Amino acid sequence: MTAILEQLQGLVAAAEIPAGTLGVALILGLFGLMVVGLVLGQELAFVLGGAGVIVGWLAWGTPGVTIAMTKIYDQMQSYSMVAIPMFVLMANFLTHSKVADGLFESIRYLLGPLKGGLGLAVILVSTVFAATTGIVGASVVTMGMLSLPVLLRSGYKPSLACGMVCAGGSLGILIPPSIMLVSMGSYAEVSVGKIFFAAIVPGLSLSLGYIIYLMVVCHIHPDWGPAMSPEELAEMPLKKRITGSLINLIPPLILIFGVLGSIFGGIATPTEAAGIGALFSLILAIFYKQFSWKMLYESLIDTAKTTAMVFIILFGAAAFTGVFMSLDGDQIIADWVLSMGIGKWGAFAIMMVIMFLLGMFIDWLGIVMIVFPIFLPIMDTFGFDRLWLVAVSATLLQTCFMTPPFGFALFYVKGILPPSIKIQEVYRGVIPFIIIICAFIALGIMAFFAPLPEVKAAGEDESENEAEACPYAATKTSVFQFPHLLLGCLALFLYVGVETVSLGTLVDYAKELGLEGAANYAWIAPIGIVIGYICGIIFIPKYLSQATALKICSILAIIGSLLVVLTPSHISIYFISFMALGCSLMWPALWPLAMADLGKFTKAGSSLLIMAMFGGAVIPTLYGWLKDVASPQQAYWLCLPCFLFILYYGVAGYKIRTK
Repeated sequence: MTAILEQLQGLVAAAEIPAGTLGVALILGLFGLMVVGLVLGQELAFVLGGAGVIVGWLAWGTPGVTIAMTKIYDQMQSYSMVAIPMFVLMANFLTHSKVADGLFESIRYLLGPLKGGLGLAVILVSTVFAATTGIVGASVVTMGMLSLPVLLRSGYKPSLACGMVCAGGSLGILIPPSIMLVSMGSYAEVSVGKIFFAAIVPGLSLSLGYIIYLMVVCHIHPDWGPAMSPEELAEMPLKKRITGSLINLIPPLILIFGVLGSIFGGIATPTEAAGIGALFSLILAIFYKQFSWKMLYESLIDTAKTTAMVFIILFGAAAFTGVFMSLDGDQIIADWVLSMGIGKWGAFAIMMVIMFLLGMFIDWLGIVMIVFPIFLPIMDTFGFDRLWLVAVSATLLQTCFMTPPFGFALFYVKGILPPSIKIQEVYRGVIPFIIIICAFIALGIMAFFAPLPEVKAAGEDESENEAEACPYAATKTSVFQFPHLLLGCLALFLYVGVETVSLGTLVDYAKELGLEGAANYAWIAPIGIVIGYICGIIFIPKYLSQATALKICSILAIIGSLLVVLTPSHISIYFISFMALGCSLMWPALWPLAMADLGKFTKAGSSLLIMAMFGGAVIPTLYGWLKDVASPQQAYWLCLPCFLFILYYGVAGYKIRTK
């Protein structure tokens, strides 16, 4: 082999080809060798590394091999890459602890009465599992083995069942902590913590998009996702469903918030957080009584295998890209793209299309290693923000696990299915979810163009001296280091929820009480709201501060909620107006208190507060469950702890500051 390479090198030297032409020829040879190797079915790592070493030898002889080896060494020195085996170990511990098993069993019974309820359980559990594993194979296989037999036995359309398992399991590559995001951050030279923060919103948004799609399609076609039968639901009482869901949900949530919270809060690096997560996942395995020395051994072996696979590909790709960059390949392709006159968005479109097409044949790691070295310098030339670019790319790479013909998730699921269900059913099932992903990418691009009004706070403008304008914010490195903001988000979450309850349950409550003309009672809450608005216009801020108004409103709402649950039922409905009156001025009070002293983090803080508004979906749902468990009147007890926390925030929570 060495003799052949030496002969080829001699021929290249003797040909006296101009340097520019020779560089282009060698680059074409580099990609030609890669394509031939992949077509022949060789392993991606050896194809990339081999192509890099061969072309490097032809170009420069022994120094060319040194270039490839140097790039591999540089990759080995990346501290952030140490997080990969730790996150993989965490995922293996969680898989063996069977956290997903108990969680799915409880939630499927909890949501079973709904059309498509089992599908919703699959997506919800997949989302939680994704935030604890970061490995698609583990997520898809685990959820497939848990849910597919149940879905098919319950009469779900096979293509829909396969599609939701593929889509839900693939969330593990986008929702942090994800080994793909770690690799992309290291390769794109972007903070892994920032990528985690940027990717979590698209990840959760995709999960929500999948849920909406399932609810709509099962409403239009009830036979595609039938509800569980009353006989099957009777196997698990409602109380056991709720308690089981909480018991199985709280520990993983603690793990998620501990790992991601420490990263977002600037307390730990992703590598350090990964180590803590691995330790906590081992504790969870012990807690769920799944620990054994055999389990520990198998987890360590699986971690070693997965890590070795990832790093071998990384090293091969490093050799490939090292030679490619040394041949000025990035500049050659950049000049070619610029000469086409397609502009920045044309170049961006080409990048996205190439990534999508490659996703039909190779895995995400190979795509990142091939596409990023070529297109990132071009995107830098056009002025694209790398963090935004990586987040959009990560969202698109969801498709590479589901796009026919060779998406990995497709074959994971096919291996679990009975022989009677063909691979074509799996292909048909994933198409709607691929369309959803593409739609969210389009929304992300539209958001890039959206002209939002600037909100300026002291120290936010880079032209200001932040240490002088906002000294408190000047010492912070993350938006999660503002406890008054985080508590304010929770308070806003609860407020939006209880306000929705007070405004939206009146007519239904009147019907439950058997009152005549139930629709006529809808005016009770709006009257309280209007009175509160008028008082706010008159008294705030001239006579009352926001904090004082929040205290008064919270006390009124607490009194109102107590009167609703303690007075005779036919009278209690009128006291909902007190709850509404209390809610009326909470929004204009909570917002400025939570936004105070954020400085350069003002925009990020406002985004968190906006996200807290989904309490309007969660709290009313909890009210509905409590109404079914107890009674419509007693369900209003839910509002009391919410208002008590809002009162706490108005008294002390908004004052909390860290050093």
